[in-house]
Amino acid sequence: MIARSIPKATNTESDEQYMNESIQINNVIAIRFSLRMKKEWLQKAYGDEANREAWFAMRADIFKNWIGRAISEQTVKVHRVVVFMDTEDTYLWDKYLDLPLPFVPIFTTAADQASRLREFLYAENIKNIVLSRVDSDDTIAIDYIENLNRDVAALIEAGERRRYIVACNGFVTNLTEIQSLYHNCCPFVSLYIKDYDGSVIYDFEHLKILGRNPVLNQNSSWMQIIHGSNIANKLHRKSRFDSDDVRKMIIGPNLPVETSWPAGFFGIDSQPQ
Repeated sequence: MIARSIPKATNTESDEQYMNESIQINNVIAIRFSLRMKKEWLQKAYGDEANREAWFAMRADIFKNWIGRAISEQTVKVHRVVVFMDTEDTYLWDKYLDLPLPFVPIFTTAADQASRLREFLYAENIKNIVLSRVDSDDTIAIDYIENLNRDVAALIEAGERRRYIVACNGFVTNLTEIQSLYHNCCPFVSLYIKDYDGSVIYDFEHLKILGRNPVLNQNSSWMQIIHGSNIANKLHRKSRFDSDDVRKMIIGPNLPVETSWPAGFFGIDSQPQ
């Protein structure tokens, strides 16, 4: 993929927070970028350690082109984007990413990521947090946060203090074909917390999210990008769940991207359609 420059953020305090009358919502997105997770994942992604920097550079291009740009140009700006990096990757961040606020790198190990996120969120000392998880090689529509916060505002007005939300509708593309996907236990999970309680967002398997009674968000759209070092993304042929399973995956047809690129997403020409 060809790298595109990402504009420097010029967020003001007023556009970092979603306002619904007197309600202030603080969105924090957590993204795992280069943590050394499972050895088999690392082997599949880039093989030998000598290949790591080339892999990092390629993933940095994907990050800036897709999720980085989508976050920077949200219709409602996020408060912070925590980017988890391996402890040895400080020079790679400086060389290939070096993004401004709201992006904040946290250099840590896979084992310590939860405690580092807790430290960060406690230090922020903010209320009405919406903690969202997004993969570093995926992307979101430019109104993803705005639509997510509409559900959160309704929760706040109803007096709820803590609730999960899963964004059910998205797309999968290999940049030649694209298919729509309804997936009610997908990885695009958020957690609203009125008063921060030490919760994190990567502490459970997303396929089990329905057991946590989430709000099923229908309007915050996401997109999974298929590329050379994917671990899991693929165009789907059939649902992975049985018909009587409460977990659902409804798959649309494979369509050409030239005529079927969805509204609200930056396309290959870098402009949102």
